[in-house]
Amino acid sequence: MISLKPKFCLLFISIWLFPCIIFLLSGFVSAADLDNMKWEHNSLVETDTPAEEFVTINGETYPVQLPWKGHVFGIKDNPKSMDLVKVPIDFSFEESKIYVTRKTRDAFVRMANAAALEGIELKVDSGYRSMYYQRQVFMRLIAKGKTFEEIAGRGTAPPGYSEHMLGIAFDMVPSNSSFVKTESRKWLEGNAHKFCFEESYPEDLRDGFLWEPWHWRYTGCDT
Repeated sequence: MISLKPKFCLLFISIWLFPCIIFLLSGFVSAADLDNMKWEHNSLVETDTPAEEFVTINGETYPVQLPWKGHVFGIKDNPKSMDLVKVPIDFSFEESKIYVTRKTRDAFVRMANAAALEGIELKVDSGYRSMYYQRQVFMRLIAKGKTFEEIAGRGTAPPGYSEHMLGIAFDMVPSNSSFVKTESRKWLEGNAHKFCFEESYPEDLRDGFLWEPWHWRYTGCDT
């Protein structure tokens, strides 16, 4: 009869038991949990750190930091599939050509007409903006000596991270912090939700985004 040494037996049992243990664990740990975990020093350690994200501007690659990190909207433009339409010039600043999705435009027109009946003027100076446009914004500012971190840290979304590329967001006039003191802003606070609009970056937002009282988006709640 062949006798097995104790060390060899232990090795054999370990090799056989390890796959079984992993199989049993898979019944208690979901796939989503496993995606957020990593093997480290032979133990399973959970990590909440999202994967690194980068954008390329004029041939240079930059790491995306918070608050933008984890909030990418897309990696390429596809405006032909978005059914973009022009906002009526009556509601655009200096009759500029501003485009958004058809549903966004229709909802905004209803809202602007309702505001006008109460003596409130709603005008916008920005709607859909492509990734190319956003990249050009960074290129111009970097050429003036600003760093990528400075630009993004002051509220300018990196390419792919701007809500404007979805065609559902507007910048109201005036598109700066003074908008918070306008009658238009007061009217929106009490009425925008009736037309499925909301402030994208409100004052009490806790994700680290800067407050943008002029930036509003269509939520699609009426569809």
